[in-house]
Amino acid sequence: AVVSTQSGHYGRGVRGDVRVIGNDNSYNLCSICRDREHEVFACNALAIPLRPGCFDSVICIAMLHHIATPSRRVAVLQNLADLLTPGGLGLVTVWAQEQQLDMDLPEPCRPCPTDGTEQGVGRRHFDSQDVFVDWKLKGGLESSESKMYYRYYHVFREGELQELLSEVTSIQLLDITYQKANWCAVFRKL
Repeated sequence: AVVSTQSGHYGRGVRGDVRVIGNDNSYNLCSICRDREHEVFACNALAIPLRPGCFDSVICIAMLHHIATPSRRVAVLQNLADLLTPGGLGLVTVWAQEQQLDMDLPEPCRPCPTDGTEQGVGRRHFDSQDVFVDWKLKGGLESSESKMYYRYYHVFREGELQELLSEVTSIQLLDITYQKANWCAVFRKL
Protein backbone atom coordinates (compact mmCIF):
# COMPACT_ATOMS: atom_id res chain seq x y z
CA ALA A 1 0.00 0.00 0.00
CA VAL A 2 1.16 3.51 -0.75
CA VAL A 3 -0.45 6.00 1.61
CA SER A 4 -0.21 9.42 -0.04
CA THR A 5 0.65 8.39 -3.59
CA GLN A 6 1.30 11.96 -4.68
CA SER A 7 1.84 11.75 -8.46
CA GLY A 8 2.41 7.98 -8.43
CA HIS A 9 6.20 7.86 -8.60
CA TYR A 10 6.47 5.56 -5.54
CA GLY A 11 4.50 2.82 -7.31
CA ARG A 12 6.77 2.63 -10.36
CA GLY A 13 9.35 -0.04 -10.96
CA VAL A 14 7.66 -2.66 -8.79
CA ARG A 15 7.97 -6.33 -9.73
CA GLY A 16 5.14 -7.61 -11.90
CA ASP A 17 3.93 -10.08 -9.27
CA VAL A 18 3.44 -7.26 -6.72
CA ARG A 19 0.12 -5.45 -6.58
CA VAL A 20 0.33 -1.81 -5.46
CA ILE A 21 -2.73 0.04 -4.24
CA GLY A 22 -2.41 3.67 -3.31
CA ASN A 23 -4.41 6.52 -1.93
CA ASP A 24 -4.13 10.27 -1.68
CA ASN A 25 -6.26 13.02 -0.20
CA SER A 26 -6.03 14.94 -3.48
CA TYR A 27 -8.47 14.02 -6.25
CA ASN A 28 -6.19 15.73 -8.76
CA LEU A 29 -3.18 13.61 -7.76
CA CYS A 30 -5.34 10.47 -7.90
CA SER A 31 -6.34 11.45 -11.43
CA ILE A 32 -2.67 11.78 -12.42
CA CYS A 33 -2.00 8.32 -10.94
CA ARG A 34 -4.93 6.80 -12.83
CA ASP A 35 -3.66 8.36 -16.06
CA ARG A 36 -0.39 6.52 -15.33
CA GLU A 37 -2.40 3.31 -14.86
CA HIS A 38 -1.89 3.07 -11.09
CA GLU A 39 -4.58 1.57 -8.88
CA VAL A 40 -5.48 4.45 -6.57
CA PHE A 41 -8.38 5.99 -4.70
CA ALA A 42 -9.01 9.21 -2.80
CA CYS A 43 -9.25 9.18 0.98
CA ASN A 44 -7.88 10.81 4.09
CA ALA A 45 -5.04 8.94 5.83
CA LEU A 46 -6.97 9.32 9.09
CA ALA A 47 -9.76 7.11 7.71
CA ILE A 48 -8.43 4.58 5.19
CA PRO A 49 -11.34 2.39 4.04
CA LEU A 50 -9.39 -0.84 3.58
CA ARG A 51 -9.65 -4.12 5.43
CA PRO A 52 -7.04 -4.39 8.22
CA GLY A 53 -4.18 -6.83 7.75
CA CYS A 54 -4.28 -7.11 3.98
CA PHE A 55 -0.86 -5.70 2.93
CA ASP A 56 2.63 -7.12 3.24
CA SER A 57 4.13 -3.64 3.13
CA VAL A 58 3.09 -0.02 3.38
CA ILE A 59 4.95 3.19 2.62
CA CYS A 60 4.14 6.74 3.56
CA ILE A 61 6.65 9.13 2.01
CA ALA A 62 6.65 12.86 2.77
CA MET A 63 3.09 13.10 4.09
CA LEU A 64 3.10 12.73 7.87
CA HIS A 65 4.81 16.13 8.27
CA HIS A 66 1.66 17.78 6.86
CA ILE A 67 -0.44 16.49 9.80
CA ALA A 68 -0.84 19.26 12.38
CA THR A 69 -1.11 17.55 15.78
CA PRO A 70 0.76 14.73 17.52
CA SER A 71 -2.45 12.78 18.21
CA ARG A 72 -3.40 12.87 14.52
CA ARG A 73 0.13 11.81 13.53
CA VAL A 74 -0.14 8.80 15.86
CA ALA A 75 -3.58 8.01 14.38
CA VAL A 76 -2.07 7.98 10.86
CA LEU A 77 0.78 5.73 12.03
CA GLN A 78 -1.75 3.39 13.67
CA ASN A 79 -3.70 3.25 10.39
CA LEU A 80 -0.50 2.29 8.55
CA ALA A 81 0.17 -0.48 11.07
CA ASP A 82 -3.43 -1.69 10.85
CA LEU A 83 -3.07 -2.23 7.08
CA LEU A 84 -0.18 -4.66 7.57
CA THR A 85 -0.25 -8.43 7.92
CA PRO A 86 1.70 -9.81 10.91
CA GLY A 87 5.38 -9.51 9.99
CA GLY A 88 4.60 -6.88 7.34
CA LEU A 89 6.97 -3.95 6.92
CA GLY A 90 6.30 -0.21 6.93
CA LEU A 91 8.39 2.78 5.84
CA VAL A 92 7.66 6.38 6.87
CA THR A 93 9.68 9.47 5.95
CA VAL A 94 9.31 13.01 7.31
CA TRP A 95 11.18 16.27 6.88
CA ALA A 96 13.89 16.77 9.49
CA GLN A 97 14.40 19.97 11.44
CA GLU A 98 18.12 19.19 11.37
CA GLN A 99 18.66 19.92 7.70
CA GLN A 100 21.95 20.55 5.93
CA LEU A 101 22.54 24.27 5.48
CA ASP A 102 24.75 23.80 2.40
CA MET A 103 21.92 22.48 0.20
CA ASP A 104 21.03 25.06 -2.44
CA LEU A 105 17.25 25.32 -2.62
CA PRO A 106 15.98 28.83 -3.36
CA GLU A 107 12.50 28.98 -1.85
CA PRO A 108 12.20 30.17 1.78
CA CYS A 109 10.19 28.81 4.69
CA ARG A 110 8.07 30.97 6.93
CA PRO A 111 7.24 30.26 10.58
CA CYS A 112 3.56 29.74 11.29
CA PRO A 113 1.97 33.13 12.11
CA THR A 114 0.94 31.89 15.55
CA ASP A 115 4.54 31.73 16.78
CA GLY A 116 4.86 35.53 16.86
CA THR A 117 7.58 35.94 14.25
CA GLU A 118 7.11 37.68 10.95
CA GLN A 119 10.47 37.09 9.25
CA GLY A 120 11.04 34.30 6.81
CA VAL A 121 13.80 31.78 7.53
CA GLY A 122 16.14 29.98 5.16
CA ARG A 123 15.00 26.89 3.28
CA ARG A 124 17.22 24.61 5.33
CA HIS A 125 17.17 26.37 8.69
CA PHE A 126 13.97 26.09 10.71
CA ASP A 127 13.59 28.32 13.78
CA SER A 128 10.27 26.63 14.48
CA GLN A 129 9.01 23.09 13.99
CA ASP A 130 5.72 24.33 12.53
CA VAL A 131 6.31 26.29 9.35
CA PHE A 132 4.71 27.29 6.08
CA VAL A 133 6.81 26.54 2.99
CA ASP A 134 6.43 28.42 -0.28
CA TRP A 135 4.99 26.18 -2.97
CA LYS A 136 4.35 27.29 -6.53
CA LEU A 137 1.50 25.74 -8.45
CA LYS A 138 2.32 26.10 -12.11
CA GLY A 139 -0.35 26.43 -14.73
CA GLY A 140 -0.91 23.79 -17.39
CA LEU A 141 1.69 22.84 -19.96
CA GLU A 142 0.72 25.76 -22.13
CA SER A 143 0.70 28.31 -19.33
CA SER A 144 3.64 30.22 -17.92
CA GLU A 145 1.54 31.45 -15.00
CA SER A 146 2.06 30.15 -11.50
CA LYS A 147 0.40 30.81 -8.18
CA MET A 148 2.17 30.86 -4.80
CA TYR A 149 0.79 28.87 -1.89
CA TYR A 150 2.13 28.23 1.58
CA ARG A 151 1.99 24.59 2.68
CA TYR A 152 2.06 23.59 6.34
CA TYR A 153 4.94 21.42 7.52
CA HIS A 154 5.78 20.11 10.95
CA VAL A 155 9.51 19.43 10.73
CA PHE A 156 10.58 16.59 13.01
CA ARG A 157 13.40 16.93 15.53
CA GLU A 158 15.69 14.00 16.21
CA GLY A 159 13.87 11.34 18.24
CA GLU A 160 10.38 12.69 17.60
CA LEU A 161 9.36 10.14 14.98
CA GLN A 162 10.50 7.31 17.31
CA GLU A 163 8.39 8.82 20.12
CA LEU A 164 5.29 8.77 17.92
CA LEU A 165 5.97 5.24 16.69
CA SER A 166 6.38 4.04 20.28
CA GLU A 167 2.70 4.92 20.82
CA VAL A 168 1.69 2.35 18.19
CA THR A 169 1.86 -0.82 20.27
CA SER A 170 1.32 -3.26 17.39
CA ILE A 171 4.68 -2.54 15.73
CA GLN A 172 8.38 -2.94 16.36
CA LEU A 173 10.71 -0.16 15.20
CA LEU A 174 13.50 -1.78 13.16
CA ASP A 175 15.52 1.21 11.98
CA ILE A 176 15.57 4.98 12.04
CA THR A 177 17.95 6.89 9.78
CA TYR A 178 18.64 10.42 8.62
CA GLN A 179 18.81 10.62 4.82
CA LYS A 180 18.76 13.67 2.58
CA ALA A 181 17.19 15.98 5.19
CA ASN A 182 14.55 13.40 6.18
CA TRP A 183 13.99 11.08 9.13
CA CYS A 184 13.18 7.60 7.81
CA ALA A 185 11.68 4.84 9.94
CA VAL A 186 11.23 1.15 9.11
CA PHE A 187 8.92 -0.92 11.30
CA ARG A 188 7.41 -4.41 11.46
CA LYS A 189 3.86 -5.38 12.40
CA LEU A 190 3.86 -7.70 15.41
